[in-house]
Amino acid sequence: MPGPADDRARRRLTATLFTGNTLSSTSFILAITVATLAAANLTGNPNLAGVPSAASTLGAASGASVLAAISTRFGRRRPFIVWFLVAVLGAVMAAASLEARSFVLLVFGAFVIGFGRSVDQVARFAAADIRPAERRGSAIALIVWAATVGSVVGPLLLEPSAAAARSVGLESLAGAYGFAAIGFLTAA
Repeated sequence: MPGPADDRARRRLTATLFTGNTLSSTSFILAITVATLAAANLTGNPNLAGVPSAASTLGAASGASVLAAISTRFGRRRPFIVWFLVAVLGAVMAAASLEARSFVLLVFGAFVIGFGRSVDQVARFAAADIRPAERRGSAIALIVWAATVGSVVGPLLLEPSAAAARSVGLESLAGAYGFAAIGFLTAA
């Protein structure tokens, strides 16, 4: 029978998963919102604005499959950290795409962001696994709610991130990727 120390460990792990997912979701929503604008700006074709979003979805599906397999074999903690760091790399690539005026780099960066942020999907199962059977549904719901928080906060960071980028002489949309990289890094 689990004791009070086990309950404290479960609460701490759940809080860590919630916080990581909130940061990651905020970062992802910020990055993907800007990706549609960046795609249209880079190509001059608004019909291509959804390509980075599609690439990030493919990245998330691919990343979740690989992450689940690796986590089953090696545990979740280190792979989760590595995946968040992969998302940092994707955000840096996306920011660089704006300076390099490269649509291909933007799309690849979006794929890498999606791949790395797939932790958000797998974290739901991690939260459920550490809870007793009767509490698993609420644990999953809590992690899903973290993504909702990120969906609200992410767009609120558009203007501050643009102002930060302009203040250092970068393309204003690159600021969102800088903020996203910091969010993913903090989540890691």
